[in-house]
Amino acid sequence: MHNGQRIIARQSTGIVLRNDKAATTSFIERPAAQVREGEEVCVIGPGFVERARTLVNVRATAAAEIREYHLQVARRFAQVPGDSVNERLRAVVSQMGEPRTSIETARYWVDLDEELDKPLHDVVPHAPHDRETFMRFTAALGIGTKLAESFWLWAVVAQRSHRIRSGNVFHDAFRGILTDPHAALATNRERGDDIRALRLMAEEHVATVAKTRSLEAQ
Repeated sequence: MHNGQRIIARQSTGIVLRNDKAATTSFIERPAAQVREGEEVCVIGPGFVERARTLVNVRATAAAEIREYHLQVARRFAQVPGDSVNERLRAVVSQMGEPRTSIETARYWVDLDEELDKPLHDVVPHAPHDRETFMRFTAALGIGTKLAESFWLWAVVAQRSHRIRSGNVFHDAFRGILTDPHAALATNRERGDDIRALRLMAEEHVATVAKTRSLEAQ
């Protein structure tokens, strides 16, 4: 970049660019292999992430999303056909497909009574620990992909990030807010001011591409 920064990415990695063709400031995403000299990139590095964390109250957001996730899971699990909890668990596990999840593991994900009664700041997500299993579990309950992605980023990943002080896991969430603000506002209506502030802040983290090269070509 002209400011001395370097971005190393796989060819297919999504890079956020300022869209100069738009009438107002907006951002688009393109694979790294398609980025050209002279284009303006929003560098979502450690500096961006740390400033973004001050704009979006990560802890409060994560806690609220965890509670909403638990409410969704409890409501949808109660609607699964079956005369007992075990029957409904078997139906969910079967719907998740392979690799097979044990009934006892799935039981933890739907054992939510205590979490629903806890103060918001004490709530811990009862959810799969890896994204693939999480997405299969939420799909089995009928939770749409976009809502599940939001829950994964802001209820599961964000809560872990707050505890381990690792902001980089928010990269995908921030990238989505910049490139698809309407979707971000649609799913986070109460955080509209935070989202708008984040997009304005992104203007300060734009750098112009000075040169590109493929390491595979060396």
